[in-house]
Amino acid sequence: MGCVAGGFYPATMIETLVAGEPAETLLEALQQIRFRKRSNCMTRLDACLEPRLGDPLYRALLRVQAELLLQDADAFGKLHADIRTHEQRAADALGALVLRVSDALPKPQ
Repeated sequence: MGCVAGGFYPATMIETLVAGEPAETLLEALQQIRFRKRSNCMTRLDACLEPRLGDPLYRALLRVQAELLLQDADAFGKLHADIRTHEQRAADALGALVLRVSDALPKPQ
């Protein structure tokens, strides 16, 4: 048996974490995001998530954004450094999180 988040569970019940949150919870939250095309050719993402989904998604996005900010800080002042804006970093964090969740969960047979 393994110890997970304050309790003992059989090894088969250990959750897969992505950015510190359960991958299954993040997938459920990501599946509720709606995409809308706007008249200016931009795409708007909307989601109204209850706290059990919204809180883990928000925490995971903040963690990935923090990783990207550290990468940008390390690149600052170097030749050809591409420093992202906050908005670019947030969009990159969402994309990275989606890929991490996809990689972490088992694929259907």
